Amino acid sequence: MLPKGPAKKVTMYLNEDTHYHGRLLWSAVLNFLEHKRAAGATVYRGILGYGANGQTHRSQPVCFHHDLPVMITVIDKPEKIDSAIDAIRPTLQDGLVLSDAEIIRPVHRLPENAPPSQA
Repeated sequence: MLPKGPAKKVTMYLNEDTHYHGRLLWSAVLNFLEHKRAAGATVYRGILGYGANGQTHRSQPVCFHHDLPVMITVIDKPEKIDSAIDAIRPTLQDGLVLSDAEIIRPVHRLPENAPPSQA
């Protein structure tokens, strides 16, 4: 869990079907972040989007389309994010956004039998 204080947020924009060394890039990035013990990351699959090349990617109601936009967001301590991004940056073809963040209230799920906090 991240402590209260400064953090860094990264959002990576990918295409769902982009591969890296035979694996889906979004999956490889997520596994890399997990291996580096990032505080947490989420992959979002878009229903519509376009990138720098102007090509529109959209989800069809019945079709199983595999070229949809995908975003990965990760928040962690600035030094951990900087280290991870240095390793990931060469694999990215679409976009990367870095921004400062502030952890205001760390929240995590307590075990089912844990007594409530008095804080």
